[in-house]
Amino acid sequence: MRSDQGGSVLGELVGRRRARRHARELEGEANQQRAQLAAQEDETKRLRAQLAALGGLDHLALEQRRSDLSRQCDDLADTIAAQRQELERLQRDLVTTSDAALLQEVGVYEYRHPLENAEAYKAALEDLRQEIRDMVKGGHAFETTTEFTVGGSTREGRALVRDTAKLMLRAYNAEADTCARTLRDGTP
Repeated sequence: MRSDQGGSVLGELVGRRRARRHARELEGEANQQRAQLAAQEDETKRLRAQLAALGGLDHLALEQRRSDLSRQCDDLADTIAAQRQELERLQRDLVTTSDAALLQEVGVYEYRHPLENAEAYKAALEDLRQEIRDMVKGGHAFETTTEFTVGGSTREGRALVRDTAKLMLRAYNAEADTCARTLRDGTP
């Protein structure tokens, strides 16, 4: 019986050792899993902090924000297109105003002609006005010398000649306008 008892004690000791070793292995695995869990919790905290820094928006809120921003971009694109059209219109007006200023600088004004409303004269008057504009813009409304100098400077000489020519053309145009306005049928 002793051998049975010795075998059973021995078996019991071996079983306990195996159980302890198994318990230590399980405890080691549990410690590894705790460490992994702690690392994952730290990563989760870091990601949540990062999400909070970005506004803490969830997926639906982010989608709504994207939709709002897209709508704002479309609105801004429409506004930009409208502003560009307005800019083009203003630039066309500026060219027209610049032409009028250039003509006024030499004394050519857009006055109302008595026959302006008559259909037969309308086209002829517009052609005449266009010819005058073209001559003033092209510098062909008057002829001047190019060899004049002031104090040895040809640049200052050209400026003086140009200003004097504009003054003379302005005086001529004012006199011609006055004559055209006062001229009556039958006046000698």
